[in-house]
Amino acid sequence: MQCGSTLFARVASVSSTAEGRWRSPVKPVVNMVYQAMWRNARSVQLTEKVEPQFSFRRVRAHRFAVSVAAAQGFVGKFVVVQRYRAGKRMWKTVKRVRLSNAKPGVAPTVISSARFGASVPRRTRLHLLFAQDLVGPCYAATRSAVDRA
Repeated sequence: MQCGSTLFARVASVSSTAEGRWRSPVKPVVNMVYQAMWRNARSVQLTEKVEPQFSFRRVRAHRFAVSVAAAQGFVGKFVVVQRYRAGKRMWKTVKRVRLSNAKPGVAPTVISSARFGASVPRRTRLHLLFAQDLVGPCYAATRSAVDRA
């Protein structure tokens, strides 16, 4: 069952091994709920959560670029920029960045992006958060890899 749907649809037919193992070639692009059927028997429902793919990089001193790839655009949504405070061993919010550009990627992907400035000390560890309330119900909240300023 794809996110937003109330009905299950057949996405693949598979054969099992002698031990009962099976594998499906399906790669979800949004959150999915799977249920296997065999004759009149049904398995428990399994949820597969999908995170949008982040790209976060330093362009030059105090300038950064972020892009988010998913099956839907996120223009107008915010990502949160955080820096690591080693003395306190915690992440502190530096700013919120609104995604402003969208371009089509390889179908069904849409790439939302933004460039921004942040005044942080050189070599500071930074990462981005994309909270659940901003990604919506069809994706899982995610964070980018850590990058240095």
